[in-house]
Amino acid sequence: MENINTLIVDDHELFRAGMESLLHKLPGVAKITHARNGKEALEVLDKKAVQLIFMDIRMPELDGIETTKLIRKKSTLINIIALTMMEDPHNVVSMFRAGVNGYLLKNTTFDELQEAIKVVMAGERYYSKEISDILIDRMVNGAKPRPKATYSVHLTARENEIVGLICRGFSNKDIGELLDIAVKTVETHRANIYVKLSISNSADLVNYALQEGIVTKMM
Repeated sequence: MENINTLIVDDHELFRAGMESLLHKLPGVAKITHARNGKEALEVLDKKAVQLIFMDIRMPELDGIETTKLIRKKSTLINIIALTMMEDPHNVVSMFRAGVNGYLLKNTTFDELQEAIKVVMAGERYYSKEISDILIDRMVNGAKPRPKATYSVHLTARENEIVGLICRGFSNKDIGELLDIAVKTVETHRANIYVKLSISNSADLVNYALQEGIVTKMM
């Protein structure tokens, strides 16, 4: 990573200052610009070349979800990482639908921040472990412990990817948008997975994913 011009979009001045201090410790980060809301962020992008944006969600005038959508209409090359305290599944899905490349909570560690930047700058998506845990908990909360099962089949790489997203709480529509495939294709993959594993519901699928380490691998 080198010469990364970065934009921090957040309505809290102290947080922006703290983020800038952390980012200056990373090799390759060049100029750092601030914006207090989405409107200011768009104004900055009209004047400056930016490769990486840290985007809060809840901001006055123009929030992070709508701002991300507007940015994506102009460019798909800018990497955007949601950096927020908003940890509910609805906001996670909304931000990924809008076009972010990664999602971090504001209590993230310096090491995770560095890893997230590395991953998204390499063209991949980054899911905070905490976000993954929250969505998995949503799926399995209240489920009774299940006996260890033996699976004699092997899923394809795409099927494993879809299993991981299902376990994070994403719907078929969400998965289709994230993977850029048709909803019907997701439904077909899901049906094939259920047949292969001889299961009939998401709880069984989560049990399989946790047992086989698929979820851990994707965190």
